[in-house]
Amino acid sequence: MKIRKMTIVWFVLAALMAASLFVTADEDASVLTWADAVFIEDGKVLPENAGKLVAVSGTPVMVEPAADEQLGIAFTSPRVHRFSYVLKYHPHLKTWDYEYASSDDAITSTPLTGRMYIGEYELDPELINELDVYTNKDMGKEEFTEESLAHLQDIGSLLKWGGRYCFSEIEDKYDASFAWDKMESLDELDYVFHPEWDNTHMIYWSQWVLRPDDKITVAGIQKGNTLQYCEDLSGSVSKKRIVTADEVADGEPANPIPTKIIGLLFAALFVFLGVRSMRKKKKEY
Repeated sequence: MKIRKMTIVWFVLAALMAASLFVTADEDASVLTWADAVFIEDGKVLPENAGKLVAVSGTPVMVEPAADEQLGIAFTSPRVHRFSYVLKYHPHLKTWDYEYASSDDAITSTPLTGRMYIGEYELDPELINELDVYTNKDMGKEEFTEESLAHLQDIGSLLKWGGRYCFSEIEDKYDASFAWDKMESLDELDYVFHPEWDNTHMIYWSQWVLRPDDKITVAGIQKGNTLQYCEDLSGSVSKKRIVTADEVADGEPANPIPTKIIGLLFAALFVFLGVRSMRKKKKEY
């Protein structure tokens, strides 16, 4: 009896799918995981760990808040992100709109970092930027110092835009509110009377709300008493709780349980299609 080609195809696919679930791919030697880290639970810097990947656990402590030196204001958080938009007039269309500030713009969107420690380790700025354990909060008026508010009002205006508390480079608050809130109604005449509005910025800030009871584990390369960002580390550089070496000793499985279940279901489907193909062939005889 001749076997149909599709029958063979279905059974081969089933075999390949099943086999792939139990094959562990060769790992890139340059890629590090949390299982490769030396775990530091007391926050002490030890000379023998120099140049190694270490995982430090503890409470993050800010020793210097972030600052926006370009605009001359300080914050109360070690991690702030500045979001910048630019008001634009398009002479060929005689219309206005805004766009996200580009890397070539005078005031870009960018992370701003201060200084912080976990135990005796100071986290470098790039590592602070990569932390994913923090809760970001758009800054309202109450989050700014009185000095920062006074300075921003001296060089521009403060207003609500898009539900956020923002700074505008347009100095008159009424003009700033009109330009940004009524943007769709602006036209060529507005440009004639207010050419200075073109290419002005609207900025707001979002900060990490650092709480005194936060407990985290951060992995990085030890250099002196600094914990540096490790670009070769697979996955996240931080955990939202204290993590021990025992928890990551086995690393991540090559094929997690949900993946294996889905793969086995597909393998079973291919077997079913193969059996059905065989029966169909028999009926033809």
